[in-house]
Amino acid sequence: MFFYIITCRSVIAQDVNILEKNCHLDISVSRNNIHIKEQNYVSKRFLNNINQNTKDAVFYSSFDPIVKFEAWTEIPQQNDKSKIIKVVTDEEKSVLQRGIFYNDYIRKEFIYPAVVKNSIGVLKYSQEIKDPHFINTYFFDDQYNVDKSSFSITTPISVKIEFSIFNTDEYDVKFTQDTIKKTVKYTWEINNLKKLEHSSKSPPRAYYAPHIIARINSYKFKGTDITVSSSVDDLFKWYNSLINKIPKSENENELKLKVNELTKNSTSETEKIKLIYKWVQSNIKYIAFEDGLGGFIPRAAGDVFAKKYGDCKDMANLLKTMLNLADIPAFFTWIGTIAIPYSYYEVPSINSDNHMICAIKDNNNFIFLDATNPFIEYGTYPYTIQGKEALVRLSDEEYKIIKLPISDFKNNTRIDSVNLSIKDEILYGKAKVEIEGYIKDGYYFQKLRSKIDNEENFIQDFLSIGKKSSVYKNTNVDEEDLKVTINFYAEFKNEIIYVGDKMYVNLNLDPTFNEMKIKDIDKRTVPIFEQFKNKCLYQCNLSIPEGYKVDFIPENITFEFDNFQIKTTYSKTEDKITYQKEIISDFLFLYKNRFADYKAFLEAILKINEQKIILKKY
Repeated sequence: MFFYIITCRSVIAQDVNILEKNCHLDISVSRNNIHIKEQNYVSKRFLNNINQNTKDAVFYSSFDPIVKFEAWTEIPQQNDKSKIIKVVTDEEKSVLQRGIFYNDYIRKEFIYPAVVKNSIGVLKYSQEIKDPHFINTYFFDDQYNVDKSSFSITTPISVKIEFSIFNTDEYDVKFTQDTIKKTVKYTWEINNLKKLEHSSKSPPRAYYAPHIIARINSYKFKGTDITVSSSVDDLFKWYNSLINKIPKSENENELKLKVNELTKNSTSETEKIKLIYKWVQSNIKYIAFEDGLGGFIPRAAGDVFAKKYGDCKDMANLLKTMLNLADIPAFFTWIGTIAIPYSYYEVPSINSDNHMICAIKDNNNFIFLDATNPFIEYGTYPYTIQGKEALVRLSDEEYKIIKLPISDFKNNTRIDSVNLSIKDEILYGKAKVEIEGYIKDGYYFQKLRSKIDNEENFIQDFLSIGKKSSVYKNTNVDEEDLKVTINFYAEFKNEIIYVGDKMYVNLNLDPTFNEMKIKDIDKRTVPIFEQFKNKCLYQCNLSIPEGYKVDFIPENITFEFDNFQIKTTYSKTEDKITYQKEIISDFLFLYKNRFADYKAFLEAILKINEQKIILKKY
């Protein structure tokens, strides 16, 4: 399926200024076929750090090959003239993207020649859009400041265009529509755009950057209206035509034998589903392919079964086929991940999804199965698709759109329990961590990554209880289906300070603040994005050392906002201090109007984390 490419470079402000960038679509109709030519133009002035910014690139694929390319440098001369030096060499490379084993995206790289301060680099290239479903999204902004940015379409009046424009409320968008004879031109222009902001915990670019998605609603040919992307009906019709191109499996008997083997002792349909689902998750390796229409048409289930690998649509097809062989109805399902902010209803095109899964029906409810995630349990689904719309294919003629719920923070929990004693300047004792939901999934993914990277301190890096100087010993991990429990012995250094006859002890060993802090919140404009809602509970029992008594414990604190809260409680007995801290994060997106509240919330956590109990000799 399609993916977004966002080029991110570390540059100093005002290194480069884009004078103008524009994209123009020229649409025509010939012999009942839509022809689309995309023309791109960019001019930019080089100001500072010249050598770091002369390299550039454009991207294309089999869906939108480059048909013309030229670039040059305009070097300022005396008398307001410029010397033009053209780019004569370029290099084409396959685009390697994390999670994609193979795709046919090509990066055409080049370097602007002989650049000096105040030189202007100019890029012009044209692409052929071979299928009207694949019109590219246009982002008005860029990684540099942009003086003028525009997107335009020229089309016969017989072609009906639809467009959706996003994240432009803070901009003055100039829209014009001009009709000359039988041709109409649409233009959208935005001036003076600030460079693309890269902040920690930012959502994908489409959630905040100004952009436009154009699509062809319909066109007339010999007096007949032919729809292309007028509605979800059209999108489903096209998707369904691709499903009907799935090759037939040549070794379906082997699949049937495997299904019979897995389900022979099953006593219920649900048990059969769980067994087949778990087998696909555990035995088929997810390897993504983005190869022309091969990125949209699943491979034969038998081939995937034999090779033991496939991408999302391949795994969905294998899972559906195996369930069908067990006489269990199952359905192809298209869905967008969290990377995509659109609804099928507002953007009925391939821009609204980038993933395929499988669905089954349990009475009147659908259960979604995503076999690409080997750790997710039956009845749940990856955090990457929570809250997203699923397009479920019920038959060749029928579909249904279902919105998945967003997982409640109560489902994604971490409980840290530590029982500590003091020896000299060290806190030591037993610790237990229990994790559930998406936090548990994160544990498994990090564990898998640590094996690949040969990391030795996986548990300590994942838990991050105490400072890096802490020592974890005798670690024991119990990996149950719904919960992972980690027990270990630990020594925590640098948490105790002695002043005279008093001992200052910081019991805040949990890592929550480091995971939540936002460094740029005062100047930030981009929403704060959390992958999932969650609750973290930290519980600490400290044995009071012999010869000491409690001189001070901090007051209990409750700090609550609508979508985030922290609560701390201290209590004491003659020989023990008990401390509990609960932090709830109940949002996925937090927008600028809430930043002041969130800043106060983070400041409260920081203040709490600096609090110390005081023990005094007696």
